[in-house]
Amino acid sequence: MNTRKRMPLTSGPQHSSSSIEIRDDGTLLVEFYDFSDEAEKWFGNDVAYLLIVSAGEKNKIAALLKKQTTLKEDARDRDEMLLRLMQERFGSYFEVKEWFTENGIEYKKEFNSWA
Repeated sequence: MNTRKRMPLTSGPQHSSSSIEIRDDGTLLVEFYDFSDEAEKWFGNDVAYLLIVSAGEKNKIAALLKKQTTLKEDARDRDEMLLRLMQERFGSYFEVKEWFTENGIEYKKEFNSWA
């Protein structure tokens, strides 16, 4: 069964997109896709930057974000609530990455030059 959940983030550089997703295995994925002329010039195609956060870190992220929101929690779906909290707080991949670093959230960073 596919249990993936995905939401867009709404800001960032022109010719790019950012999104957040809960994968089937419960990990949190933060994606940044750069489809600018610069990416094409330097890499020959679009590129993607990924932050991968273990399922165990999601509760820490949610607890920190809940302190900064007016959203009402929907206990029926914690993953969707986490994505909603993140979508409310962050506009782009870069904001998420900075916040993770500032708050001690462990993540794995990946780069894909063949996005």
